[in-house]
Amino acid sequence: STSPSGAVQMAVIPDGEELLAQASVLSVDDSPVNQVVMESILRPLVKNIRLCMDGPEALALIEDGGQLPDIILLDVMLPTSSGLQVCRRLRQRFSPTDLPILLVSGKSSKDSIVQGLEAGANDYIIKPFDSAELISRVACQLKMVANVKAKLKHAFTVDMQHKLLPPLIAQRMCGSEPDDLIDDLEDVSVLCAGIVDYSSLFAAGSQEVMNALSSLFAGFDFLCSRNDGWALESSEDCYMMMGGQDAKEADQAGRLVQVGLDMLQHARSIKHPTRPGSLEVSVAIHTGRVTAGVRASKISGGMHRFCVYGEASQVASCIQATATPMTLNVSGRTHKLIRNQFSCVSLGSRAHCGLEAVETFVVQDRSSPWEVAAAEARTKKESAAGGSPP
Repeated sequence: STSPSGAVQMAVIPDGEELLAQASVLSVDDSPVNQVVMESILRPLVKNIRLCMDGPEALALIEDGGQLPDIILLDVMLPTSSGLQVCRRLRQRFSPTDLPILLVSGKSSKDSIVQGLEAGANDYIIKPFDSAELISRVACQLKMVANVKAKLKHAFTVDMQHKLLPPLIAQRMCGSEPDDLIDDLEDVSVLCAGIVDYSSLFAAGSQEVMNALSSLFAGFDFLCSRNDGWALESSEDCYMMMGGQDAKEADQAGRLVQVGLDMLQHARSIKHPTRPGSLEVSVAIHTGRVTAGVRASKISGGMHRFCVYGEASQVASCIQATATPMTLNVSGRTHKLIRNQFSCVSLGSRAHCGLEAVETFVVQDRSSPWEVAAAEARTKKESAAGGSPP
């Protein structure tokens, strides 16, 4: 769960009485009289009690894939297989947290108690015992197990939160109000890499498609992480990432351009599942303004996700949609930041997806067909002006 401030909180552990009411208890004892006594003590507090009269019956019940009890009350002096033998066998498969075992015995010597604990028991109670003591020991074990599981779940949730959020955002989640986690960022660069002719992939079998897409996006994730970018939520046919979200970096646009070129190179290494050749993508980058913040996602169990909206992501996506396959295109604003690092050719101003016209450039890279993009742009410009190609 999360606090009003957005920080992940550990779940509240129920009290002993509530845990007992929810628990499933297995009592293992070859004496019918002892079982009657045990059940009479537990029944007022525990609804789900199962009885086994010997070790093999208990092992069969547990090892045949049935639902594990929350705790076992295991008599030491059993026929066929002793309680110690049963305990040792169960510990080969189940940890003390997964399956608590409370040994019940008339042997009270220190050696007997040590043997029981070394066999893997969580606790050891000596007969005859007081009913209140038995209830307290069972409740104590249930509470310790619940506490361990809650801590593990909390640690997992916090770890996932940090994987789902940029580092500085994750740090701010502690002690911040949700409204404080919404930022208007002016100069971030957003990259959009889209798969060319995405629908054609599904002419192949699902395994081939999944292998190709998994390889493609795994490589993109690696490139994103290596360059301190942040992957954004996007549609299934494209990959979006952002640079400059944690702090303004003078070369964040240049780093993202290099990521884009590396993405093109990575795509060339992946065989297309339906035709000869490799997968094809087109990449676009725009530098501009976005609104970035966090929101809780029902799909991710209430954990917060980092979301970006606004001009930079919208323009990058629209430029990519019309880009020549296997080329990297940048907007005019991005070009101003990277023109001393990368050679580019202007494709002129284009109106994308109903937006105002945006000047677009193709990055010159010897491995990409940037000349094709430049030639197409010249043809369109001459056609629009009423001229003819030379």
